[in-house]
Amino acid sequence: FTGPPSADVKLPTPTGTSTMSASASESESDTFSGSGSSRAGHHAAMRQLDTSNLTSKPLAEWSIQDVAAYLQAIGFSAAAPSFVEEMISGEEFAELEDSDLRELGVRKLGERKRLRKRIQMVVQKGTSHALDATSSGVDGGDGSSHSVDTVEFHAKYKKKQAKVTANTDITLDELLDKLADEFGVRVRINGRDEDGDLYKIKSDKTLYEAMEGNATVPLVCMKVTGGGGGKKRGGGGGGDSDGG
Repeated sequence: FTGPPSADVKLPTPTGTSTMSASASESESDTFSGSGSSRAGHHAAMRQLDTSNLTSKPLAEWSIQDVAAYLQAIGFSAAAPSFVEEMISGEEFAELEDSDLRELGVRKLGERKRLRKRIQMVVQKGTSHALDATSSGVDGGDGSSHSVDTVEFHAKYKKKQAKVTANTDITLDELLDKLADEFGVRVRINGRDEDGDLYKIKSDKTLYEAMEGNATVPLVCMKVTGGGGGKKRGGGGGGDSDGG
């Protein structure tokens, strides 16, 4: 027994970084250029990623970079850095819900709905179809495709009819303004379900539900009464007068 080491003996101290840290750094440098470590820096520095392997492997085998490349290919480049930062690979991508997409920076409801449709398409049909339709169109289910960027509203008010073409991220107030310009009065709007029954469209949420999967949306309009009439913005207050 030689006793404890003398005070003059210096024990070695660990140096370098862990394997996990080095690996994470390498992966990040593969996807981003520059040295910024914040999410904002990533948004500015993200390069265009390769999509050539996306259709040749199952979604469950997509890497984080594969998911980012797919987002770029379908018109969601602005959201791709957030998906990389949160380490969304193919398995997580397949299970994303509306609330998850909001947390990942996809703020507009219309955009989240379009992205959810793309995710569902890849899950249901397989990755071999992932790039079949670009950001300007999706498979309509019967082999046809239609634009997901615009929708046509076929509106009826009394004996008048109007067609309004708008982007799919249009808000209810914006649509009501367009219809007021067409009919000269402020109106409320109803949609028709598959059975032909009317239902009220009274929020952005119900408007987007009416648009979902449809290139055209029929509307039955009723004049706003008791709220001052005219083309006053907001369409609130008062009762409804049936537009027939």
